[in-house]
Amino acid sequence: MKRKKMMLWALPLICVLLLSGCTIGGKKVVFSDPIKVPSVLTVGTLKCPKEEAYVYLMNYRSLYDNIMGESVWNGSFDLNRLSGSARVSVKDMIAETYVLSMDAKDKESDLLSEQEEKGIADSARDYYSLMSEKEKEYSGITEAQLVEAYKKFYIAQRNCNALMAAVDQEVSEDEARVIDAQVIVISDPDLASKASIAINTGKSFEEVMNTYSKGPRGQISFGRNTYPKEAEDVIFRLENQETSGLITAGGQYYIVKCINKYNAALSEENKQKILEERKVSAIRNVIEESKGKYVTAEDTEFWNNAVIISEEGNAEKKRDSFFSVLQKHLVI
Repeated sequence: MKRKKMMLWALPLICVLLLSGCTIGGKKVVFSDPIKVPSVLTVGTLKCPKEEAYVYLMNYRSLYDNIMGESVWNGSFDLNRLSGSARVSVKDMIAETYVLSMDAKDKESDLLSEQEEKGIADSARDYYSLMSEKEKEYSGITEAQLVEAYKKFYIAQRNCNALMAAVDQEVSEDEARVIDAQVIVISDPDLASKASIAINTGKSFEEVMNTYSKGPRGQISFGRNTYPKEAEDVIFRLENQETSGLITAGGQYYIVKCINKYNAALSEENKQKILEERKVSAIRNVIEESKGKYVTAEDTEFWNNAVIISEEGNAEKKRDSFFSVLQKHLVI
């Protein structure tokens, strides 16, 4: 099956929440017991009408099409499971978008400037004009409803950006440090003792590693939090070409030879990774704290049975998505 390259829109909220997996950001809003509500999803005072949900579903299916090809819906896959996964992903995405929008409202940072109001109105007008009659009939969305959908999404995105911008940008050299080393990992205490004696009596590290270690052979590079803390405390104190004694940690036995105690290039990459993890954590914290904070409800019948169609022409990237239209009018 031909796989198409995924087109990532430059929206941090989507990158952090949507592209991290079928569930958004690894977290889920806790919903109340299913009840009938006018909307298909409610978080706090924000309500998602079914028309808005259909637009999200349509765009999400287009994302699937761009990644895997439209034929995925006609192939040998379990379509019920695929459609169910897509519906859950969209529901979680909307819920977490609403949480971030509600958080902005709680902080009184949900007001829009005249320029932002115009950008949202222009986005709704443009997206509605791009929709085919089939898409309009499928979703039932109006231009006014698109304005409201864009407002909620944009406020959530802006709050997301603010949360990430507030993250501490200082990462110490030692926290980001990546070392190059050879590592012997053994589970059996008798074998660990034999390996330690072999090294102490002159056997080469490589020979002992190949004989006893159940871990990867050869040189590896790693940062902190790779091994148990008891092992890490010893490993990250080693000098270049220094070999540790037998380390007991987490039910395993380790002997480590440090090749390079500071890999500069990989340490810089790790620093950026740590910063990104902090940003994701800032967003996840807001979502986690929302549990019990906002009254939530969903229409389970809708989310179990909603049919998903693809935006016409969008699988071949002939037109802009709901998200990229907004990006054309507002820098976010």
